[in-house]
Amino acid sequence: MKKLPKDFCEWLFNIMSIPFSQQMDWKLKQQRHPEERKYKNVNRYTRTGKNGSKFIMCPHCHADTRVYHFSWPNMTCDNCMTTVNKNDWLLIDWKY
Repeated sequence: MKKLPKDFCEWLFNIMSIPFSQQMDWKLKQQRHPEERKYKNVNRYTRTGKNGSKFIMCPHCHADTRVYHFSWPNMTCDNCMTTVNKNDWLLIDWKY
C-alpha cells in the first residue's frame, strides 16, 4: 500500500494541477488559528521564490496582502490606507 505524503492538500493540488495562487487562497481561507502562521519582517533579501507570490501582513491593521515582488521602498495598505515602510511589513510563513 502506498503511503500518502505529510501534506495531503499539497499533494492533492499537485495531482489535480491547481495553480499555486489558488492553492494559497485555499490555505489562507482554511487557516483557523493565528498560531498556524509564523511571521518575520521583510528585509532586503526577501524574495518571492519560484512560485512568484508571497503573502505579507500589515503591522497596523493585520490585513493580509499578496505581493508579486519586493522592489518597493514603502507600500500603502489596501485595508487601512497607511503607508508602511518595506522593513515593517511582516512576511507570513505557513506551518504546513
